[in-house]
Amino acid sequence: MDIRILLNNVVIILLIALLPLAIDKVVLLFNSDQITFLNIGQGDSILICNQFKKCGLIDTGKQNSVINKIKKYTSPPLEFLILTHPDLDHTGKTLEILKEIGVRRIFVNESSKAREIIKSIQQVQVRAFELKSHNDFIFGNYKFDIFWPLPDTELDSLDSNETSISIVLHNQNHRFYLAGDLGTKLEDENQKQYGLNSITVAKLSHHGSKNSSSLSLLKSLAPDVAIFSVGKNSYGHPNIRVIEDLNILKIPFLRTDLDGDIQIKIKEQKLQIDTEKSKKSYIILN
Repeated sequence: MDIRILLNNVVIILLIALLPLAIDKVVLLFNSDQITFLNIGQGDSILICNQFKKCGLIDTGKQNSVINKIKKYTSPPLEFLILTHPDLDHTGKTLEILKEIGVRRIFVNESSKAREIIKSIQQVQVRAFELKSHNDFIFGNYKFDIFWPLPDTELDSLDSNETSISIVLHNQNHRFYLAGDLGTKLEDENQKQYGLNSITVAKLSHHGSKNSSSLSLLKSLAPDVAIFSVGKNSYGHPNIRVIEDLNILKIPFLRTDLDGDIQIKIKEQKLQIDTEKSKKSYIILN
């Protein structure tokens, strides 16, 4: 057989073998739900988009860079904005986002400080709602399962971090743990009450503070990947104890300060994680 014909046949066979992988990659890129942990310095901001590129945001961070980050991944307006609790590193750019990007509805907790934020943005016409446990809602393929705060909790008696709206986000066969800045005591109590386990990705509370993410909680969550939303800070975030616990449990972790934006693409049973700066990549099949 002519060597050129033989080589052509080999190339064709390889192309046929690789074609399903290429098609799968394209489908995952253009027809997938996406969750992006934005690299916005010391703070939290999570962009959640459905397969039709309609997006909502959890927290705003406090740096101007969040505006361009949102515009990079979606077009205005946002379908919703959840402010987990009233600390500046979670709410600081609320007004700018409302003015420059637009938001159809805002969700806050029931604390008086959260109500003050809503009053401060009255010049921007947007509907505001209070979120607490059992106010679950659906957004495309996502189910937002709110597990804290409980309906009868007196939030003004708690530290601001402990008022964090806390969510297990369901999508297809994957679950995401998003608990704002909740501390160890309430995280562990909620774990016992709700059986928080079998998590695919956990955004660790309070930027990896020593006062969150106990070893017992990490064992229960058992995430495939953990994420620190963190920037330059004087608090020692993420704390070495949390990092050592993750290493003991052999849970890989990513951090926005070192890895940049952390983007998750979800298509049916397949989940792919890609990082902006470090170019790390994970594929998780369920």
